[in-house]
Amino acid sequence: MEGQDSEIIVGEKVLETLREWIDTRQICRLKIPNTSHGGITVLLGFRDKNGVPCLAIDNIPTFDKILLHYLNQEIEIEFLEKKGILCSFQTKLLESQSKYVLTTLPEVIFRFQRRKYFRVNARLGTKVIFQIKKGESRSANVKDYGVGGIAFFIDPTTELKEGDIITNINLKIPFLDRRLNFYISKGVVKRREPELSGKFICAVEFLEMLEPTREKLWYHILEEQRLQIRRMKRID
Repeated sequence: MEGQDSEIIVGEKVLETLREWIDTRQICRLKIPNTSHGGITVLLGFRDKNGVPCLAIDNIPTFDKILLHYLNQEIEIEFLEKKGILCSFQTKLLESQSKYVLTTLPEVIFRFQRRKYFRVNARLGTKVIFQIKKGESRSANVKDYGVGGIAFFIDPTTELKEGDIITNINLKIPFLDRRLNFYISKGVVKRREPELSGKFICAVEFLEMLEPTREKLWYHILEEQRLQIRRMKRID
């Protein structure tokens, strides 16, 4: 991920950023690289281990025994900030208890650009339902989507142009054995362009979304990306 456009946080700014996430109980994702092990957690604070400052992370239920096999190995922590920006750092696992794990303090935190990370191609059957002016309801097949917005197919006669506001957006995604639903209250049309099939692609930026919805959408996209990568590796 370091190859993507990113801001690199180092020095005292690392501790300031960690303190902010600790104070706000920012939800994060802990994962063990190159494995399927991972889960949702929060940072608890700073602890000392033999006089050395460490980071304490809330343990994931039933996860403490798994982590025992990865002591002194690197783990990765991912955050989604309020503006939809992904942050990530790697650290070394030092200790795993039933209620928390201890890791080294990270030397570097990467803050990635939102759109470059949060885009996945839509599965077949992914739809969006929304309202245009006068409260008229429309539905469309989705091309791709992310935390910041969505692109979908429309007929040439559909009355949507750049700058138009759409509301009551319901993104419906078939995922594994269930259907996921995400509600976004408002979006704005950023562009409308023709494609080879004769239809148009309408790109919408999300303007208003509840924070819990944003976090759930982010975690879904991370999982979808991993599944798509696994499928590509099987094809190769």
